[in-house]
Amino acid sequence: MTEVTRRAFFVVGGAAALGTTALLGGCMSSGDIPLSATDAAALRLRSVDVDVEPLVARGLTPWATLVRSTMKPELNRLFAPRLTPGDKRADRVVARVDSVFLTSWAGGGGDDSWFGSTGSDSDYMEGYALVISPDGAERARYHILLALPASSAGAWYLPDIDNRRVMGLSRVFARWVRDMVIGR
Repeated sequence: MTEVTRRAFFVVGGAAALGTTALLGGCMSSGDIPLSATDAAALRLRSVDVDVEPLVARGLTPWATLVRSTMKPELNRLFAPRLTPGDKRADRVVARVDSVFLTSWAGGGGDDSWFGSTGSDSDYMEGYALVISPDGAERARYHILLALPASSAGAWYLPDIDNRRVMGLSRVFARWVRDMVIGR
């Protein structure tokens, strides 16, 4: 096994972070409909909501409930400066969650490579950030595919580990919704 020094770890990690930001920072899905920078800066919201109907339709009602109950307060906190609940002319943001995938193994990649080999120890959440106008028209749409290490929620043997994993995905997804809609 190759020994990695702390300095090498930070140099490679920093370069990877900068490269990823530079390379992927402006990438959008082909189906994305972005707000202009001016519209995003001026965005005022009547409400934020979480649509988990795709999860319910797949028979994942308990996870749908957990996603909604975790993500909604996080979205309210993240968008608080832009919320104007009494303004009927303000838009709405909807975070739609289409799928949640929890890997069956949360104990690591199982090999000696530095980054792991398959990414099979990641949990995923996929959906969209939508900006809906007062007349119900879709003003903006951003596809979000989130992957987190399954181990980020804690030890695999905790009795509530699956709930922790779904809650972690939900909180990070909410941050991506904010970042995609109004920027960082």
